[in-house]
Amino acid sequence: MKRAIMIGILSASALAVGGCSAVLGIGDLPDPDTSLTEAGADDGATDALQGTSDSGPANDPDGGVAPTGDAAQACDPTQCQAQLTAAAVTPAKCGEAYCDPKTGACAFRAVDFDGDGHRGAACAAPGLVISKGDDCDDTDKNVYPGQSAACADLPDGGVVAFPGGKPVGQCAYGAKLCGTDGKFGSCAGVKPPGKVNCTSASDNDCDGKVDNTECSCVVNSKQACYTGPAGTQGVGACRAGTQTCSVDASGTSTAWGPCVGQVLPSPDTCDLGNDNSCDGRANYPCTCINGRSTSCGAPPIGARGNCANGTATCAGGNWGACSIGPAVHDTCIAGNDDSCNGSANEGCLCINGGQRGCSAPTGCSAQQTCDGRAWPGSYGSCATTSCNDFTVNVNNDEPCGPACFNGTTCPWTTNVCPGGYHVTSCQVTNTGGHGTCLYDGPNGAAANWHGQVSGCDGTHCLMQTCTCRLNGF
Repeated sequence: MKRAIMIGILSASALAVGGCSAVLGIGDLPDPDTSLTEAGADDGATDALQGTSDSGPANDPDGGVAPTGDAAQACDPTQCQAQLTAAAVTPAKCGEAYCDPKTGACAFRAVDFDGDGHRGAACAAPGLVISKGDDCDDTDKNVYPGQSAACADLPDGGVVAFPGGKPVGQCAYGAKLCGTDGKFGSCAGVKPPGKVNCTSASDNDCDGKVDNTECSCVVNSKQACYTGPAGTQGVGACRAGTQTCSVDASGTSTAWGPCVGQVLPSPDTCDLGNDNSCDGRANYPCTCINGRSTSCGAPPIGARGNCANGTATCAGGNWGACSIGPAVHDTCIAGNDDSCNGSANEGCLCINGGQRGCSAPTGCSAQQTCDGRAWPGSYGSCATTSCNDFTVNVNNDEPCGPACFNGTTCPWTTNVCPGGYHVTSCQVTNTGGHGTCLYDGPNGAAANWHGQVSGCDGTHCLMQTCTCRLNGF
């Protein structure tokens, strides 16, 4: 009878306010033998209907007996809901308001938001007493007492911040067990992000990228390198090198190593075709190409005198010494410039083969000849070269006779020989050569003797040669 009366009162109240959702209707009343929650929490309404409480006054906010008559009808569900809304319940929508049939006053309790049969254990509102359940997380139907929830809590009270908001790679949530008191236990097994490991193919820092791909380079990979001026690589001798990626001691950073094997610009050598400077100009600015030879008289050497007949060889990009060097003195052979200064026969007293006059007998000419084979040259002895008369010279008979001229009778008075032989005249038959001695024979006839007089005594041309010589030669 009491249950019927209360149903009538609640139904009438609900009709009077137009069916407020926060107020229990006929269908909301619990079965007399069943609690409103799966965990057996006392909601007060069941106790009011049954006239008893599972936990006694401790579960009844007012700790009294359900009112009857005007007192039961004094509760206004609209006002109850207004109190709950004004109290800013947290989490949002975690609670509900109703009229407690036991006390006839507004009452508040947590709802089973996720529908797992367990009302939330964390619902609260300032100034209001909210009857809570034992669900540690009423937003997840899979979490209730005896079940675990994912967690990122740290022992120091902090929370792991996963890049991207959730764990990837080597990161993982931990687990915390929901207890029967509606509270979670400690978080166990959480794996927070680690440092990047540039040698690892895993995602240790949990940013969604494999570690060895997010470092500046992949360890032990190689790449071409060149540190020379732009435009010189591949020109002349210049070539690229190779550098290798290495990791630092911490393993969290990589860098390209030195460029090994590259050839950078340097001065050209003067070997044929060399372009070490990598500017496209071979052997610049060499004077000559190593190993080549040139005449010392040709530019750019331009040697003079005898040195011009030598050759020079290029070494180190410059012409070496000429194969013929300057002598201390020129020789005195005409035109000689062994000193290679452009002036011939310097310091010579005479030129080889040159002649000069010297002292000679009357009517004759004499010369000296220069021997210039050695510096400074010198003249030889004075030698008679020509005369304007002829002298008959008979050996061993001095004097043989005075000078006579061609075609004349020698005016000798001491050349008469026994037998009537005597020289009568001197005739030159070859200029500069021997003449012919003429004599009168026994019969007085002139004849050629061909140079021999006979019949003379010991004081005159006895069997001696009678010679007509040019100037006594």
